[in-house]
Amino acid sequence: MRGRIVLFIVLAVAAALAAAYLGVSAGAPKAAVQPPPPTTASSPPGSGHDRTPGPGPTRPPTAPSPHTEPKTGPPAPPPPAPTPKAGATPPPTKQPPSTGPVRFGKVTVTPSGDTDSLDVAPSDHRALTANLPDREVKVAPGSTEPVTQSFAMTLPLTDGAKGETLKVGVQGFAVAEEGAYAQLTLKLNGLSSVRYYRSGWEGDLVEVLEAPATPATTYRLEGVLEVHQKPGTGGGAADLRVSSVDASIER
Repeated sequence: MRGRIVLFIVLAVAAALAAAYLGVSAGAPKAAVQPPPPTTASSPPGSGHDRTPGPGPTRPPTAPSPHTEPKTGPPAPPPPAPTPKAGATPPPTKQPPSTGPVRFGKVTVTPSGDTDSLDVAPSDHRALTANLPDREVKVAPGSTEPVTQSFAMTLPLTDGAKGETLKVGVQGFAVAEEGAYAQLTLKLNGLSSVRYYRSGWEGDLVEVLEAPATPATTYRLEGVLEVHQKPGTGGGAADLRVSSVDASIER
């Protein structure tokens, strides 16, 4: 019995000591938990404190201010013209169009030497007269064969202002007796005129052609003279003559 009491006391003391020990452990301060180091651009997460931080992010270049005035200075000299190679033909120089009046150039009549005179206005070369002494066809009474003859003139115009008119007049004489007639055909570049002088006609003739006076253009006047007798009429005589050509350039 006494031994049990002693055992009980020993166990109680042991329990008290154990409780005291556990109380001391529960009241002891806990160790502070250190937070992880902050993450930087040069140190990826999980890297240690003793790492040397790398260079920061690269900044974009600073754009110039829109209000910054551009620098002024003398303009850059033009590049030198290329030197032509030896023996090379230089390009032709384009001449500006003339603004002066259109004039007649050298006028010719064909066949050559078929004019009695060719008078060109000496002051401005914008008018001329050509006398044609031998431009004539005739048919006798009772003849059955027509008679024809032709002439031509070349009228070159110089360069100059536009908007003017070239006038060409042909003068002459025509006679057509009963049963006969005469015919005069004129052409000036794209223009043409055919004139008949019927039976009973007798008198002077004047035929005029007009065309735009295009600068630097050559005009050609062509004329054909014809006399005929009407078939089966035993017609009379006919005569057609061109005596002169007048040409002028007018506004």
